[in-house]
Amino acid sequence: MNWDAIGAVGELAGALAVMVSLVYLAIQVRQNTRSIRGAMYSTIVQSFQELNILSASDSEVARVLEEGVEDWDGLAAGDRARLLHGFFSLFKNFENAYYQYRQGTLEPGLWEGWSLLMRSYFFKPGVQSWWHLRRRAFSTEFREFLESSRTEEFLPAPREMTRPGQAETANDSDGKA
Repeated sequence: MNWDAIGAVGELAGALAVMVSLVYLAIQVRQNTRSIRGAMYSTIVQSFQELNILSASDSEVARVLEEGVEDWDGLAAGDRARLLHGFFSLFKNFENAYYQYRQGTLEPGLWEGWSLLMRSYFFKPGVQSWWHLRRRAFSTEFREFLESSRTEEFLPAPREMTRPGQAETANDSDGKA
């Protein structure tokens, strides 16, 4: 019996076992990353859904939001107080989406839609008035992103979408109705 040959076969078997373990580990890490991304995206969507459900189920909330995005100072003091918290929650959700995108958890294609929605709200006059009062409650990176972002592309505001005849004229960036 050749002990050197037996030792070489043992080393080869050990090397193969390590390779199989590494491949298995890589597959597990990849699946875990996909699961984390899916869970994070679900969390982001759920947070926005909660805000949307509140607005859709309460006409007073919808009115305050619709008016407030356009004219913060035109709201009654009580409405501004409520919307202060609503805008804060909305933009904290946007900040989370921005952070997840920067960390690579939110994929670029998904981020594109969230970014457009965020900027569509951000550049409304009422939101700008609120932002100047609360901007320091957000991270420096997020503030810089928003304040330096482009303004030429928007989604129509809820008020614009609910007016008669607006559905036919509201176009997306591809020029489709």
